[in-house]
Amino acid sequence: MRKYFRFLLVVFLMPLFITKVYAAEPTAEDVLASIQDSYYIDATEYEAKTNGIESYLDTLIQADLSANGIDLAAMGYTGFSYVMEDIHTGYYDFFNDDFSEDYEKSFAITYSNTGTGNEEDEAMVQDFMNETGEALEFEEEVDFDEIDTHEYQYFDDTYLEDHVSEAFDGSNIQYYWSAYVGGGSYFSGGLVGEVQLFVDDVWYGTIGLSSRYIVKVYVPYIVEDVDSYVLDLLKAYLTSQGEEVENLVFEEGGVASEDGEYYYGEVRIFYDEGQEIAENVLVDSIYENIVNEPVDEEVQAELEELAKEKGYEETFAVTDVQTDDDISKGLNYTFQVGEEYNGKEVLIISRKDGEEDEFLNPVVENGKVIHTVTDLSLLGVFLPYVEEEQSEDISEEGSEAVAEEAAAPVAVPTTYVPYVYGTDAPVLISDDGEDEKIAPSEEPKNDDKKTEEKEEKPKNKALLIILLVVLIIGVIYFMYMGSRD
Repeated sequence: MRKYFRFLLVVFLMPLFITKVYAAEPTAEDVLASIQDSYYIDATEYEAKTNGIESYLDTLIQADLSANGIDLAAMGYTGFSYVMEDIHTGYYDFFNDDFSEDYEKSFAITYSNTGTGNEEDEAMVQDFMNETGEALEFEEEVDFDEIDTHEYQYFDDTYLEDHVSEAFDGSNIQYYWSAYVGGGSYFSGGLVGEVQLFVDDVWYGTIGLSSRYIVKVYVPYIVEDVDSYVLDLLKAYLTSQGEEVENLVFEEGGVASEDGEYYYGEVRIFYDEGQEIAENVLVDSIYENIVNEPVDEEVQAELEELAKEKGYEETFAVTDVQTDDDISKGLNYTFQVGEEYNGKEVLIISRKDGEEDEFLNPVVENGKVIHTVTDLSLLGVFLPYVEEEQSEDISEEGSEAVAEEAAAPVAVPTTYVPYVYGTDAPVLISDDGEDEKIAPSEEPKNDDKKTEEKEEKPKNKALLIILLVVLIIGVIYFMYMGSRD
């Protein structure tokens, strides 16, 4: 009887043993089937989001997998994640080391207050979204010189929380923001994410989140080719970072390699147009606290006397600039002396308290002199003597008068020597000492002589009449005396 009982026991237990030994290993399909199509979270929508919806889901899904005897790690699936498409929809993703096997299972999510919203609150959130646009955008400029020290400031949680909270200041809308780093480059960085919007713990929508910095490059007003200046500056920076850069170009507000293969980021150019502190004297406008103090007359007279000793008679400017700004990067003076001084040296006298005067002789280019300093001093600028050139601009009427005057013959006073037959040709002896022979058959043309001849003809005629009267009287006298004999 005892043997018979043992036999029956073995018969009944054998199927259980065989099933345990030869049971099939779970597959990916079994994992997917174990995950439900919908999950309920016992918390309000706002509570679940702020506490982490993923943590609620992980508890629920792991319980389902365990109930079905599924161990993902034992199956070779070493990674998994929860991806939320919105607060009510998500999916579970599991995969192996090389992602050759990657599976997803979507599911819906409901909460303890799902469906309890109202139209009034929904309209309020919608209005906010319409006014804000697709995203809350926070953007700040960073000076080029501070790229390395400020690169991560705009990814800081405290920085973002301050900006996001300010956007909802005075609003009844609750919010929860999350972000991730993306879109960074050498010259700009971006942190993007999303903001969930709630009213009374009920979810009503999502907007984007963007926080980034834009590199600002300062260009002094003395720079004429701005593009080349900026590109050379950025190229030098990239080279210092180990980048092999040949040429850069501007492309829609950003900087890219000339071949178009790499985009380095957005750059904004701040061009300093300069500020006038005295007549024809400019300095950088980036320094806002510049004051040009009056110069003592005796001090100016001393500088002018020193300039005269060096051959500079004309005073162009005497300045005494004061400022509280840090000018360690350079303060640029531009003295616009005029094109007539191009290529010539001017004299700059720099005077500081307790130091010897410094004498500089920069050369004028393009009508101006640029003088850069990193500490302040009283400056006197003096000009060399430049001869004034006669203007070549002649009016049309003036040019015609000059032409007519040039074309008119110049009368040269001459003395006429009468020609005697058999002698050499008569000679015109001019006042300038040069003689000119006249051909024998020609009378010298002398309009003055003709005029004199015309004036002498009446005199000669009167003389002839007198001689004729005298002759007649003489004849009568001789006839009368002969009749008496």
